[in-house]
Amino acid sequence: MEKQAAKNKSRGLFGSSGIRGVFGSEVTPELALRLGRALVSLGFRGIAIASDTRITSSVLKHALISGLLSGGASLTDFEIAPTPALCWGTRELGMSASVMITASHNPADYNGFKVWDNEGRAIPRTVERKIEEMLIKGSFPSYSWESASSSLDYYDVSAPYTERIIKEAASLKGGMRVVVDAANGAARGISSLILRRLNYDVTAINDVADGRFPNRQPEPNPQNLSETSRIVREKGASIGFCHDGDADRLVVIDEKGEVCNFDRFLAWLSLNMARESGIKRIVTTVDASMIFERIGLNVIRTRVGDVDVANKLYEAGGAFGGEPSGSFIFPKWGFWPDGIFAIIKTLKFLEEDGRPLSVILSELPESFLMRSKVRCGRDILNAAMEKIREEVPEGAQLSFVDGIRIVSGDSAVLIRPSGTEPLIRINAEAPSAGRAEELLSEWKKRVGDIISVLGGGAE
Repeated sequence: MEKQAAKNKSRGLFGSSGIRGVFGSEVTPELALRLGRALVSLGFRGIAIASDTRITSSVLKHALISGLLSGGASLTDFEIAPTPALCWGTRELGMSASVMITASHNPADYNGFKVWDNEGRAIPRTVERKIEEMLIKGSFPSYSWESASSSLDYYDVSAPYTERIIKEAASLKGGMRVVVDAANGAARGISSLILRRLNYDVTAINDVADGRFPNRQPEPNPQNLSETSRIVREKGASIGFCHDGDADRLVVIDEKGEVCNFDRFLAWLSLNMARESGIKRIVTTVDASMIFERIGLNVIRTRVGDVDVANKLYEAGGAFGGEPSGSFIFPKWGFWPDGIFAIIKTLKFLEEDGRPLSVILSELPESFLMRSKVRCGRDILNAAMEKIREEVPEGAQLSFVDGIRIVSGDSAVLIRPSGTEPLIRINAEAPSAGRAEELLSEWKKRVGDIISVLGGGAE
């Protein structure tokens, strides 16, 4: 345990989206117990909890409950529920905070925790650091009969959340043929039910709970969605909607059965949200395409992670916030990423336009964004980033919000350390595929040479 704590301290327990890791080695029942005690020690009392369908979620939940009750918290267990339903319920029921047990899009052997405030917004980084310090030090008040609580209630939050979504979508026309892929995760039986109630012709796949994720990995990327794409084509569907394990993400497949380019879809959604609200400001991450500036939006860029997007959107205001990976935040609805609510907004904008999605997205400016990575031991990571900074060409526009973003004319390169793995990620973007490939190759070599000189390409 001490060895693992030291390893966690060197890289931080909280990543870009909560605490996450392999069950048994990085995420354990002991960690869940201590997290519960840390939250109570920080003054949180009325707390909601929920989990996705992973087979280890029950173990972690019971340990978390023990930690919370031992400190006198009052709990409401939402049981298996999507992350957005937990966040919505936290706000609606007036809870002081909530905890989602999930590893989101990671494989089945991963699990983790994400903590939300009373508005259903991810807790700020400052609060994460306080929790992290307590977890690593492990210094909590002693157990006592007087401080313990037995206040534990159960509430099916998914039912009222579903009804509220349906009410919000009352103006939709219905009738469209759609495919819904719930990834055997927390959205099972929820997104498909909503769309059937709204009179869409629904084909639902992977729509039962199974935390082993037997049919596809929970990350909704093109590699994992090949079967879903085939079904969209086979059914002649107008669109396919694909979730991850906890349904905070949404990835869309067009009527041709092609997974929509992540940046283009995010840009289209951003444009429509700006038009609907009359506000041109949107918040996205440093790894998103330059397409947002090119289509006339006022863009604020944050560190990678929906936590940072939500907090900046909350502070600065704006029409919308999102990440290319499929995390979409609708501030008038709530400051959490909601892959289920994103479905009804997508359908609304698609019905208003009337054209196939592939045609709509093809009209956005073309930009080529390529990604790669280089192994880098954590012991030399900071030194490597300092050396990379010295390689930046003169006259380039720089940003250090998250790693190093280098903008030169109509091209951009982003070099940033991974928050979860011993590597450095490199993105290169340009108006042509050839130029983007050149930039990526050039910077991958530079970064690799620096790491070699410093003496480490892996942990």
